[in-house]
Amino acid sequence: WYDMTFIQYIIMTVAGIYVLSFAVTLIAAFVSSKASNYMTAIGISVPILFAIGWLSDSLLINQLEVIYIPKMLAPIGYIVLITISIVLIAMGWRKEKGTDIL
Repeated sequence: WYDMTFIQYIIMTVAGIYVLSFAVTLIAAFVSSKASNYMTAIGISVPILFAIGWLSDSLLINQLEVIYIPKMLAPIGYIVLITISIVLIAMGWRKEKGTDIL
């Protein structure tokens, strides 16, 4: 598996938290732009929060050095999460850009 020192593990964990918070922020921005009021935004955001919380707890943050899960599962998880959030924001921007022109 990964042969890291303690400081490398700390840096990797902090970087993972930053990437995770960036992705969650983009997803929350997409949800808030699509929601018609605050209650809808909260109602949609809470299940997403629990799903991402479970994902980060089970794969991305706490299980970085566990030997019984595949080594590339965490990097692929981060890439998928970032890709989903960027695609959602790009779709929202494209739709807003189209409505602003018309």
